[in-house]
Amino acid sequence: MNDPQPSTSQKDVDVFLSPRKNRPRKAFTVTEKVMIRNAYKYVKNEISAQLEAFEVVQENECVSKVADILGITSRSVCNVLKEVKKGHTVKKTWVDKKVTSSRQAFLEGLTTGLKNPSGKGKRLIISHIGSEEGFLEEGLMIFEAKKNCEDYHDEMNAVFFEKWFAGVLPKLRPNSIV
Repeated sequence: MNDPQPSTSQKDVDVFLSPRKNRPRKAFTVTEKVMIRNAYKYVKNEISAQLEAFEVVQENECVSKVADILGITSRSVCNVLKEVKKGHTVKKTWVDKKVTSSRQAFLEGLTTGLKNPSGKGKRLIISHIGSEEGFLEEGLMIFEAKKNCEDYHDEMNAVFFEKWFAGVLPKLRPNSIV
């Protein structure tokens, strides 16, 4: 019997599939994470383009296709995507093995290093305008964010920006490019 021929779209997808790799257990590099995120965005856009307007793209379908294309596990893809959603990266610190205590560091004229910021405290929102010649006089807008949360972008909204920009425009030279 003849095997049914796969559709042209299935042939196109099979070209990109790679066999699962026996990869040693180690963290993905930044480049690999970017590649996984980009592959996920591409697959999600391709799937949503083929669907009807009222259908919703299933995340697990996208994840499994990305895993097949890249030859990694679906769990690895999910972990990378979760890390992106959290909006954090792993902090890496270099440690000088010669210095064993803060006293020894003090005696040698060294410090034990800067402490990582806690992420708590006040945040400033800054907008300025300048060129190769320097910053524009009175072009600085700086204000303290009211909310102490990770996403404070809603405080710098179009209203604030347009008000600042309207004040800056008269101070620019004629024929300036913005």
